[in-house]
Amino acid sequence: RVLESIHSAWTDRAADVTQTADLIVKEVKRLSQPQLELEAATLSPKLVEFVVANVKEQHDPEFGGLDFDADRPDAPKFPVPSRLHLLQHPAGGKADAQGLEMVDLMLQHMASGGIRDHLGGGFHRYSTDREWLVPHFEKMLYDNAQLAVVYLDAYRRTNRISYREVAEEILAFVTRELTSEAGSFYSALDAETAGVEGQYYVWQPAEIQQVLGPADAALFTRAYGFDDPNPFEHGVVLHRGMETAALADQLQQPQADIDMRLQQSRLKLLAARQQRPALLRDEKVLTSWNGLMVQAFAHAGLILQDRAYTRQAERAALELLSTMRDSEGRLRRTSRDGKAKLNAYLDDYAFLVAGLLELHAATGEEKWLNAARRLTDEQLALFWDVQRGACYFTTHDHEPLIARTKTAYDSALPSGNSVSARNLVRLAVLLKEPRYREYAEQTMQAFIPQLKRSPSSMALLAVGISEYLTAFGDSPAIVRGDLFAGANPVPGAGGPPAQAPPAATPPQPAQDAPLVVAASPTAEDAAQHEKLTAKAYLAADALVVGQPTKVAVVIDVVDGWHINANPAQPDYVIPTTLTGKTKGGATLTGARYPAGHEFNVEGIDEALSVYEGKIVLYGTITVPESAAAGADELQIGIKYQACNDENCLRPVTIPLSGKVIVAPAGTQAKPINQKLFAPVK
Repeated sequence: RVLESIHSAWTDRAADVTQTADLIVKEVKRLSQPQLELEAATLSPKLVEFVVANVKEQHDPEFGGLDFDADRPDAPKFPVPSRLHLLQHPAGGKADAQGLEMVDLMLQHMASGGIRDHLGGGFHRYSTDREWLVPHFEKMLYDNAQLAVVYLDAYRRTNRISYREVAEEILAFVTRELTSEAGSFYSALDAETAGVEGQYYVWQPAEIQQVLGPADAALFTRAYGFDDPNPFEHGVVLHRGMETAALADQLQQPQADIDMRLQQSRLKLLAARQQRPALLRDEKVLTSWNGLMVQAFAHAGLILQDRAYTRQAERAALELLSTMRDSEGRLRRTSRDGKAKLNAYLDDYAFLVAGLLELHAATGEEKWLNAARRLTDEQLALFWDVQRGACYFTTHDHEPLIARTKTAYDSALPSGNSVSARNLVRLAVLLKEPRYREYAEQTMQAFIPQLKRSPSSMALLAVGISEYLTAFGDSPAIVRGDLFAGANPVPGAGGPPAQAPPAATPPQPAQDAPLVVAASPTAEDAAQHEKLTAKAYLAADALVVGQPTKVAVVIDVVDGWHINANPAQPDYVIPTTLTGKTKGGATLTGARYPAGHEFNVEGIDEALSVYEGKIVLYGTITVPESAAAGADELQIGIKYQACNDENCLRPVTIPLSGKVIVAPAGTQAKPINQKLFAPVK
């Protein structure tokens, strides 16, 4: 509170040193009165509205941002995810339209700016300028965990594929560069190479030319800001200087083709960048930061309905629960090389519980809910302030401190007390235990006086208040129950038992996006196969080493002709068959054929099973783990026999081919052609 008083005085520009000293004296006297009663602490929607209004006052209307000071417009900019969560949270079931516009402006500028790693995924720590162009290049686990959830919630809210791509890139980066062999997550990547900050990430035009060649380099440099003024002395920080739609219009080329070329260029440049001297990695494992990332992966599994993300969250959670313990079973804060040490702080308990609760939501498995309950009970026993409510940052048996802190202020990390309040609301609903509701209410009430004085610094507490009122107010409905705003719904108070919260229905990618062809016949081959046309499409914009990718082959048979179905009927006719491979060693397996329909031919007693018109064959291309990343060629073969009601032509194979990119293992390829693959399980 003393620090808050100093901060308020200087921020308001209304006090000199003497006035600040007077404020300190008054605050110390007030705190020295043990029987002092707190101001009225009533939880109400007006409190949430008050915080939202204050957060919106700090908005940058030109470049986006929620900690903007018009008197210091060029001050560094931080992502402030807690405030983004608040503005995306539908308080009382209603979204704030103006607040959502502010969120979208900020998310789009961040996604286009240099604060985002456009090759490797993820975000740097903060921007040194107003326009999000030149970052402080350190990459932190906690930033990326929180921003992954923000972008996932924005994707669900808007159905914008670009938001989904950002979130998937974050998680791919963490999987590739910050995940230990055991499954837990390392803390950070350093910003410097050979004492030069950012040198690992920046580029010179000549380097782009060398890696991509003249034509693709010209496109890439135009797209990624090489024509803009360069404010960074060591090279160009990649940022989107021109969006794909504008490039396609300017070059008079299909947008899908521009997207594909840029994706291929990014993968080539990423492979080249990985040959540079590696950045130092902080391989410390922190329970609190890991809890945030467990929550992010679980949330991705829930929103995107992708079990791979959920499995990664489960693996990390099991590692933390089994190894981050002392001999008595109490939670530890940190480990390195498998050796856990230091007693856990409030954030360690709160953030890990939040991750476990999100795992329960994503899987419906009771073990995660039970683990969250046990850790919460342990947290309350170790940290709870029985006189004033809420939790201290340190345990009751911690070594004596000059001042034992207890706060709900959000910084780069969310407040441990605010996260705890939200956890308690969720546990109260899921387990129907009133004591958790009481703890949640007391936690939020304890900080209302500070919230009134510094509202924008307590955005996550406001989210917790909103969730509490939604669950236990006059008209209880649902609790938005993950660590951050906008998670899956779970049953509210008075509803049916919450044994397995229903999975949220994820928004589907836009179905009207143009199809991107992966392989097609040459003009010469097409002329020789005049009875049908065929093209192949991939479900992602790159094949990934060690991973399967779905492929769809669309065949259009000309009117009056048919080809034999697979399986063939009668069994002596030649069925249509699909084969495929790449020059680098990938193979097509699991070919799936649609059911044919009966076709009667005079003189044949048994009806034929045939395909007519447009059909789609499906398969899976799997790149072996031994394959090298880079450019490759996809080769598809369709063997068929074309017939009409009078005669059949000889069996032939039409070859399809096309250039594809093979991405390194761990890369999260971008989903494409979803109108073909959305129905395929």
